[in-house]
Amino acid sequence: MAWDGVDLRTETGLPVPDADREVILDVAGKAIVRSEQDPTVVIRAAERVGRKLHIIQNLRAYATRAINTALNRAAMNKQSKDVTVVHGNVEALPDLRRRDEIEKRVFVREALEHLDAQDREIFLRHMAGEPCSMIDRDMHLKPRTAETRYRAAKRILRRVLDDKLGPDTGLRGR
Repeated sequence: MAWDGVDLRTETGLPVPDADREVILDVAGKAIVRSEQDPTVVIRAAERVGRKLHIIQNLRAYATRAINTALNRAAMNKQSKDVTVVHGNVEALPDLRRRDEIEKRVFVREALEHLDAQDREIFLRHMAGEPCSMIDRDMHLKPRTAETRYRAAKRILRRVLDDKLGPDTGLRGR
């Protein structure tokens, strides 16, 4: 397939760097070969990947997942439009909600990795509903240390999320 006609651009409208373009088009090419779906589904998914390039850490994995998700959705849409399809084995269809849940968990885990071990423990315990005084006592900290470290952890996580998602996403609590 001639990939010259595919215009991959970043969110800002600049062309995707050549190395990243090669990765995206390699994944797209493999998906087109093994799929019976319309190639435009794959190309549109590749273009979306290019626009999200600024927040992607593992480009090959993200592109593979995004393109496969687009193909699965197209297949399900085609199947739901086809009245003559017999719905025999529902368990064989992928559960996209589960995949989205896993993506969110990975995203949160990556964000929490920016905290040191003690701050991460304080943050997670506080989010689980433990009062700061109990966290101070259990971790042998001075009074109000957990409260201070919790606020610092929130600031760090907010900065990490702003860097990944962009400041215009409307995060609360500023």
